[in-house]
This record gives sequence, C-alpha cells and structure tokens, in this order.
Amino acid sequence: MEKKSQEDNMKIIYVAGKYNGKTYSEIDDNIRKAEEVPIKLLAAGWCVITPHKNYSHYEIYGAIYESLDYKYFMQCDLEILNRCDALFVMTNSVDSPGAKEEIEFASDKIPIFHEMYEIPDPRDLK
Repeated sequence: MEKKSQEDNMKIIYVAGKYNGKTYSEIDDNIRKAEEVPIKLLAAGWCVITPHKNYSHYEIYGAIYESLDYKYFMQCDLEILNRCDALFVMTNSVDSPGAKEEIEFASDKIPIFHEMYEIPDPRDLK
C-alpha cells in the first residue's frame, strides 16, 4: 500500500448547531436540521463530525446513568473538536449555549466557517 503524503490527509470539520429543545420533538427537529449540513460538507471533500448524530437522543440515558449529563457530553464534544481541523457553525446555533461554547473553544485553535456563507473547500486549509 502506498503511503499518503501530508497533503493527501483528509481534513476533519466539526458541525456545531443547536441540539437541545424543550421536548423530544424539538430535539428531533434539531437533529434533522443537522443531517442536511454534513452531506454538503462531505460532497466538498471534508471528513465530517456531527455530534447531533453521534449522540442522537442519548440524553434519555441520563435517567439511567447519572454521569451522562449535559456537562459530560460537552466535555466529549470539546475533546472531539480539539482533534478537528475546522468548525462549521449552523445558523440555528445563535441561541445554543453548547454551540457558543464550541465556538469559543475553537476560536483561537482552528478556522471557523458559518453556514450563512458558502461551504468551505478543505483544500484551502494549510
């Protein structure tokens, strides 16, 4: 197998957006909205992490496992984000405390792109 050069490495982008809602249905709507974004990013050549899908409705397990609370999921998200090359912010993140925390965490580490603009090209990252 041929060894890939550094230039051949895929770039990983993390999708930040609103997850929580007052009801299961609102959360489900936010997960569905987050399903649309990764397809566009994948088509542009990104390797995509979408926490909405990674932990889809895992909040229900907090009743069984006390340690699975909001704080723990945010710690996991920030650890994953720390290993990414870029952050992509969905437009619905404006009123999301979690997305705001992810943006603040990434602000001095990696490029941040916003859904309201065009889909970024991973080849533009140096």
